[in-house]
Amino acid sequence: MKTTSIQDITHNGTFSEFTVVVDKAAFENSFDGFATLGLAMSGMYYQAFDGMNADKLNVTVHTKDASTGEVFGTAVYPDALEEME
Repeated sequence: MKTTSIQDITHNGTFSEFTVVVDKAAFENSFDGFATLGLAMSGMYYQAFDGMNADKLNVTVHTKDASTGEVFGTAVYPDALEEME
């Protein structure tokens, strides 16, 4: 999948935390934010298959501006899914 704003994605060793480095202006004017949902789902699947109790699954996704280094968004899943309802 090609996105117009995402420049880099990093993660920790357990896939419970991701940082998505973006061109902030392009990111805010696109649907590229849906990629963060895919990262969160993948991280929760990894944790589930690694044996973590379903009640403990948790993934944090930070969105960081490439030009300033500022983290301008953080979503914690699955809590963020419940907030969307």
